[in-house]
Amino acid sequence: MQKVKPIGTAKVYTIGVDVGRRFHLAVVLDERGEEVGSFRVVNRLKEIAEFGEEVMRKFAGRRRFCIEMVDGHAAPLVRELTARGEEVWLCHPYGVKRLRESLQGENKSDRIDARAIAEYALARGEGGRRLRHRDGYVRALRGYSRHLRRLREELVRVGQKIQAAVVGYCPDLLTSGSFPKPDSDTFGAILEHCLPLSKLKGKGLGRKLERWSRGRYGEEAACALLRAVQYLRIEPEEEAAVCLELKHLLARRRQLLKEIAEVEGKIEEMVAGSEAAQALCREMAGIGPLTAAFLMGEVGDITAFARESSFAHFCGVTPKVTQSGSRRQTALCQQSQKRIAGRLYITNLSAIRSEGADRVYFEKKRKETHAKKALIALGRHRVRKIYRILQEHSWRPVAPAPPCYAGRVA
Repeated sequence: MQKVKPIGTAKVYTIGVDVGRRFHLAVVLDERGEEVGSFRVVNRLKEIAEFGEEVMRKFAGRRRFCIEMVDGHAAPLVRELTARGEEVWLCHPYGVKRLRESLQGENKSDRIDARAIAEYALARGEGGRRLRHRDGYVRALRGYSRHLRRLREELVRVGQKIQAAVVGYCPDLLTSGSFPKPDSDTFGAILEHCLPLSKLKGKGLGRKLERWSRGRYGEEAACALLRAVQYLRIEPEEEAAVCLELKHLLARRRQLLKEIAEVEGKIEEMVAGSEAAQALCREMAGIGPLTAAFLMGEVGDITAFARESSFAHFCGVTPKVTQSGSRRQTALCQQSQKRIAGRLYITNLSAIRSEGADRVYFEKKRKETHAKKALIALGRHRVRKIYRILQEHSWRPVAPAPPCYAGRVA
């Protein structure tokens, strides 16, 4: 560590960090752009932790750590700084390069690069991009939400494989119209109880199937099943292989449904203890515990968005007007989080179908313009409310109350 100059009266410090594979070089600038310190940090966890402690001790006030676009070498530094609650800002490499060349010409070194990063961030002020901090609770919500999405995607793929196997085995089961969809629980139960289908030929299963299905399908489903199996032509070895594959896919489907129910239960349990998540479910129509957990996990630190317009741009609901001659068209911004935009679009449709202030707002806009622009305006209006809720309410989970016995707290 190098010697640090007197700090002075400045309270906001911009720290430019030139990231390297073996070590990082950091230059500290105050509000006036004067250099007040520099550090050479070895890229190891122990030295990075010491660097964070020394910066916190010697530069009391607001600290902005600025680096170029994150790569693998910067990951330990970023994790340490975000764990300490520090602000980490990203600077575009081409902007830093142009600034360095305008000030230093062809001169280039690690110290010059670090100072150029700090000066570039200082010149942009609050207009840069800040990394969003996620504590353990928010990271858990994000992990559960993404795991739930992967499980649902796999469930869809397993349903498609079941349908493809049934089409090759007995296509009349799908074309008769007497059975539910092949990705439903009832269709899977029918397959499990009736495999292999060649053994059903000539057997009267009306009462048995009616008794098993509790009257929901009865004789009609039994007759349709027997008609579908009547003209079944398949070799015994091939049928055994197809039945084995179907049994494996159905077992995997049951396991996925069980895992999805467990993950949804964990998410709802975590959401029940968060004030911000409960406020989203209570005040926003169409948003339930799963959607609230998804939004909180993907957004992360709401303070990273200095303005509501930045948050709206991140969510993909910022209207964009394109004009060519007399033709004027309104569309949404494409530089956003697609998954958040898609989930919010579904919640907007749910809000329109239910009674409430959002539906009144949509009907008002619908009278002024066509449906597409009214829906875009509704999405912008709802994101404004979501931003206010996430700012006003605490994200920290509420500790559960201790158990009570006979009127006393244990």
